[in-house]
Amino acid sequence: MSISLAMISGKQYEILDLLTKLHAALDHTFLLMQTGKAHEIEQAYLDRFYRLNCEVNYTIYGEKLRAKITGIGEYGMLQLRGEDGRKFSCGLKEVIFKI
Repeated sequence: MSISLAMISGKQYEILDLLTKLHAALDHTFLLMQTGKAHEIEQAYLDRFYRLNCEVNYTIYGEKLRAKITGIGEYGMLQLRGEDGRKFSCGLKEVIFKI
């Protein structure tokens, strides 16, 4: 079954407008990387990160515990710290949380 942005949002989109906006965003991001400002990209990502620095219940590597997301690692792994101080580095399939 296929699904589209229009089906999800109930809105119609002009493909050329979307491509123009995507191109502008990618161009801006590439410029930040070229000028040594990759940290700004990471910060913008973290500013929108769900449950960042909020201690909640997770299942990490099969173990149920309270932890908080502290950031992302060098290779995009989710960084968490358990309430007991243990640190975890997980792929998205290795951590479970209820919304």
